[in-house]
Amino acid sequence: MDAIVLDELGYLPSSKNVGQLLFHLPSKTYKKTSTLITARLTFAKWPPIFGDAGMVPSLLDRMTHHCHIVETGEDSWRMKNDTLLRNLILAHKRRHSRKQHRGQALTGAAQP
Repeated sequence: MDAIVLDELGYLPSSKNVGQLLFHLPSKTYKKTSTLITARLTFAKWPPIFGDAGMVPSLLDRMTHHCHIVETGEDSWRMKNDTLLRNLILAHKRRHSRKQHRGQALTGAAQP
């Protein structure tokens, strides 16, 4: 297996068993498989998700050994980009609408 992707880890609360299984993942894949994990939660908010606050520091220690961490904040990029796109479309429509109104005022003609 080339890669394992865990998307939106912590989006839904997990049982203690999921945390235990995740704890063993690095030992099974160490230096053999790339693992990509996405999560909107900071590490400090992980303990309640896995149901065992004592296990989380060890889990993070195993998961973050030889890794690259990219922090993007807690907001979803998809939602942020969707909002940005929506705002850009609205701004374009407003500009286009103003240009049409100015054109009507200059020519005195109503456009359909």
